[in-house]
Amino acid sequence: MNHQKRASNKNYGMSFNGWYKTMKNFSQIIVKQIKQAMQFALLVTLLFGAASHAFNEHPNDINPLSSDLTRPEKSLGTPTSFLQQIGAKSVVKRDRSAHQLNVRVEFSHSSQLLTLPDITGANIDVETQSFYSTGDGGLSIDGHLVGRPDSEFILQGDDEKLYGWVILRDEDVAYEYRTHNGELNIRQIEITDVHPVCNFKTHSRSDIWQIHSQSQIQTQETRGLSLNSAQLAVAPPHIGPYPGTHVGRLESKPGSSYVILLDTSKIMSDGVPYDVSKEFIWTTWQIVAASFSMFDVNVTTNRAVYDNAAASRRGGATMYRQSGRSSCHFAFGTSTFCTLYKESDAYGQGRIAAHELGHLLHLSHDGGNPGGEYYNGIADYQWVPVMGNIWMGNNWPNALYQWSKGEYNGASNREDDFVQMTRFIPFKSDDIPGSKGLVIDANGNVNASDNVGLIERNTDYDNYSFTIGSSGGRVNLTIDRAEHIGGGMLDVQAYIKDASGATIEQSNHSVDRSASFDVNLAAGNYTLQISGGAEGTPGWGFSNYSSLGYYQIEGSITGAGNSDVIPQMTSPADGARLGGRSQLFSWDGGSAESFRISAGSSQGGEDYYPLSSASASTSHTVTGLPTDGSLVYVTLHYFMNQQWSQAYYQYTAYDDSTSGEAEITSPVSGSILDGASQVFNWKPGGASAFWFYAGSSQGAKDYFNSGSEVTGTSHTVTGLPTDGSTVYITFWAKTDGSWSQKHYTYVAYDDSNSGELGITSPVEGSVLDGSSQVFTWNPGGASVFWFYAGSSQGAKDYFSSGSEVSGTSHTVTGLPTDGSRVYITFWSKTNGSWSQMHYTYTAASNGSGCTSAPSVPTGLAGNSNRIYWNAAETASRYDVQYWTGSWTDHGSTASTSYELGLSGTQYVRVRATNQCGSSNYSNWITVN
Repeated sequence: MNHQKRASNKNYGMSFNGWYKTMKNFSQIIVKQIKQAMQFALLVTLLFGAASHAFNEHPNDINPLSSDLTRPEKSLGTPTSFLQQIGAKSVVKRDRSAHQLNVRVEFSHSSQLLTLPDITGANIDVETQSFYSTGDGGLSIDGHLVGRPDSEFILQGDDEKLYGWVILRDEDVAYEYRTHNGELNIRQIEITDVHPVCNFKTHSRSDIWQIHSQSQIQTQETRGLSLNSAQLAVAPPHIGPYPGTHVGRLESKPGSSYVILLDTSKIMSDGVPYDVSKEFIWTTWQIVAASFSMFDVNVTTNRAVYDNAAASRRGGATMYRQSGRSSCHFAFGTSTFCTLYKESDAYGQGRIAAHELGHLLHLSHDGGNPGGEYYNGIADYQWVPVMGNIWMGNNWPNALYQWSKGEYNGASNREDDFVQMTRFIPFKSDDIPGSKGLVIDANGNVNASDNVGLIERNTDYDNYSFTIGSSGGRVNLTIDRAEHIGGGMLDVQAYIKDASGATIEQSNHSVDRSASFDVNLAAGNYTLQISGGAEGTPGWGFSNYSSLGYYQIEGSITGAGNSDVIPQMTSPADGARLGGRSQLFSWDGGSAESFRISAGSSQGGEDYYPLSSASASTSHTVTGLPTDGSLVYVTLHYFMNQQWSQAYYQYTAYDDSTSGEAEITSPVSGSILDGASQVFNWKPGGASAFWFYAGSSQGAKDYFNSGSEVTGTSHTVTGLPTDGSTVYITFWAKTDGSWSQKHYTYVAYDDSNSGELGITSPVEGSVLDGSSQVFTWNPGGASVFWFYAGSSQGAKDYFSSGSEVSGTSHTVTGLPTDGSRVYITFWSKTNGSWSQMHYTYTAASNGSGCTSAPSVPTGLAGNSNRIYWNAAETASRYDVQYWTGSWTDHGSTASTSYELGLSGTQYVRVRATNQCGSSNYSNWITVN
């Protein structure tokens, strides 16, 4: 566990000469030499003077994308005065009635020449390319600096709040305009803060990728729902193989007011591509559409659709015929497009397009180890984040590319992608808010074209009802993600539940993305429930955070009963927030005769409200509900076909903690912090937004400033000292538009005495002493500890300490002595919270008689089913790895042959191990 110390700020005053020369070229202003020294001194005073008093003692609305408020700034006045100064105010008129009625009144203005003030006080001439203003005062401008074609200017907002950038790509410099406390300021930023450059290839294994067969790529491109052209009218437009349509007029969600354009104007004409096939365009588009299918946005190749959308609700990417390094600005809501260079196949083209469009929606790279800036994913689960190194999934047959919030171990970016993206495009509404009947034809077939659904939130559960007749029947169903492998993010979790809500069967196939059932059922009413799945753990695997997208249901049900109309809750909508301790529920009765209702803290529970009396009424008031914001599960019981059945709904309780004052609940004021970063939790009271300062004195922000309004009830504060000093937290809360503050005091974590938390002996990777082993550790700031030992990471099949351990050493027993791998999980508790670290060792091997590690195995040969090699003297075990985008453990054996059980082209290597250690791995070979 590394404790990162707070980095000192850069000296931005030293960048003046380069900036000044640039501005001199832009505006062509001749400055006399005699004044330069005076201007330099004045500028330094302005810059660092501004840095010391730029902000008042309460936060206000600013650009939410900038979190570092410590860099030198220069005030440019209020947004209104700035717009007047640059000559734009005359075309920005605020129509309050249009704003209140949510009526779009938009004006497009021809190219204009604007004069902007820069950080030195000089002027910059900017030529606008697009200039839009709306009736409610909204503004969207983009263009470039006069005489500087390799530059960009972006400005968004209104006459109360503006943000934007000047980007000088040829000089690797950027400047940011942002509103804070009612004033617009300019400051220098890193160009990658607004224009990430994607250089995946330096993280690739080109020697492996270049020999992949084209047939494998084609197989990956065609994964997804197989529907004929007639069925495509029922399924979402982007699902299925290319149907022969005009690829310049593709739309994933026609009619949506939000638009993402794949601009194909440079790679084809009137639907006829220059260098690639129409299928290439179709597949690229359907991958992007799948990547955003949980959002209410129309991914299109039709320029007219883009042109008809409001400037604030659209964005795009231009595809080029040349190969190169794709890139994108943070620029959704302007006419600034991403740059997409040509990839060798559509599977890669669609993935890089989704990645760059993530940048357009202001997402940063997801890094970690292995991979560095671009996390290489987790080969065990064939999972990688979209904003990481998407190329690592090239040879994964069931690859899963997902949006992320940095839950995996060692993530460098904990940004919540959905929180960021929904600032610009909203989620779709629930397609199945209650329950619907599974469509079964007269022959008992369940056709994919009739049973396609969408998991659009990670809290979504889609319920399909069906009935098995009096003679019983058999259910043989497969539920699989319907979208292209390059963009389909859904991992399916499915259940079959009986009329009481009890789970009869459940399925989520490992590293397969599908679920299936083949089971005999007795007569009765059943529910097929589908949701987003998870595998492994969020740290090593993935949660259901981004298991979203379309699925298909297909198979057969024998003995299905007559189809009836299932009752559905109409108010409040499934997933809604309840109004208080009592709530009126109303429903459509369907074919049912009588109803009862209950509510509890779990599905089918009655601990909040016991089962009501049977009634033909289609509404009922439920009382005794909690008011703590927790989940409430409501069961609607209905009598149909001479038996009672259930439909399940989930709501969020009213939260009365929103009354009163906001206050931090953990960590408790005065306690010791965990390290250089700390999660703070709070009660929101009646506040709608929050802000954090952390500093070396009360009210100071020299350690941390959240930089924008925070929502929710938790936030991570970083950059904290680790020297045991006092840390002062200022917690701001905004209620009814007014900010208030509370002060809290903590003790910083102290890493100067205890050392870095973790096991110090035995050294990771070494051979253990025997069936018992003494482990020694540095305690860091932790107070108690716990041990697991097992045959896989996180397992405890060998040992669990069974209770909290104190001190700095502990004996672990029950360890194997067969030379196998032993996985140690080292738990530590700091300030009441548990965390874990993982270590891998080699078990002792009785009677090995070794004095050194064995030599590298030679003669490795074989095929994708079985490999073999020459024996290495004194070896007690051989470890086999294969390539999955990174070298991944496949297994171990005591013999000199090993059954791979794989197919196709593979890359493998082997090493030898004994009680004294392990050899290096052999050179890898290709097997088929």
